[in-house]
Amino acid sequence: MLLARTFRSSMRKSGLVLALVLFSSRAGAFAPPQISSLSSTSLERSGRLLIFGSSFGDGTGGEVIIDGLTAIATTWTDTEIHAYVPEAASLGNVSVQVTVDGNPSNVATLDVTTRQADGRVRWRFQMDAEYPGDFVGVGPDGTVYVTDDENVTVEARMYALTPDGGLKWVVSGAGGARPIAVGPDRTIYTGAYGLTALNPDGTVKWQGPSEARILLVGPSVGPDGNIYAADNTRWGEGLGAFCVDPEGNLLWSDPNPGIQSSRSSNSEIRFASLLEDRLYFCIYSDGGTPPIAWAFDYDGQLQWSQGPARSTRTPTSILPGRW
Repeated sequence: MLLARTFRSSMRKSGLVLALVLFSSRAGAFAPPQISSLSSTSLERSGRLLIFGSSFGDGTGGEVIIDGLTAIATTWTDTEIHAYVPEAASLGNVSVQVTVDGNPSNVATLDVTTRQADGRVRWRFQMDAEYPGDFVGVGPDGTVYVTDDENVTVEARMYALTPDGGLKWVVSGAGGARPIAVGPDRTIYTGAYGLTALNPDGTVKWQGPSEARILLVGPSVGPDGNIYAADNTRWGEGLGAFCVDPEGNLLWSDPNPGIQSSRSSNSEIRFASLLEDRLYFCIYSDGGTPPIAWAFDYDGQLQWSQGPARSTRTPTSILPGRW
């Protein structure tokens, strides 16, 4: 009995110690976020703010609150957050706070200012990547669309800006060094591996076609409202030149083995009038090799190319010296 009582007493003590250890560990895991410093004490609306500190987590359940407004955050680690000052933030000193699962951090102070023109430069906007994309798109309402380019990965971002430089939204996975086209209904088209169509509010409308590979040309919106592009057929895959309708349905493709490149070849498509029924693009195939120019009609028939095209279709017309 004495041994049994001693054993039970020991178990109770061990259990108590174990419970204390677990409680202590969980308490550490739920330590509130802490802001140690900001990248700037004064910043204009839609300016990029870096927040340094600890216990920020991975962004799940996290928010950056500036002047009581939820800020757009583009980078989030346990010790550093990149966010943008909301356009509706009040001017002057405002509060900056990080919350994680409802747990608030301490409060930092930021002086919010208006954007100022600098000579002929009306405004500037800083993207959250080392390199910008190569193209700019402008919608019929004046919205400006730009992308950043983190090694041409699908995690690069697209930014929508007002005509006076205010940030409207950011979408991850929709950026890169590819052209940005805007349809008459304000749908935004871009891509990297295939096409991405975004609604005017930044939500994804569709992605595809599934057979598409890394883009070499486009996307570009034609005068008929369809979207034209060309991907890389270098490895025996892909669509080559292709066309989709505004809903993302593939209308035609020409997987011509000549539509390929060993290098990044980001170019736009140029269109003749709808009556002339022609679209044109160029591709740099390999380093030191002159670019190849291609001409198709809107139904996907190859018209001509500079050099041997080896088309899978029968050209309807060929310019002298171009085949």
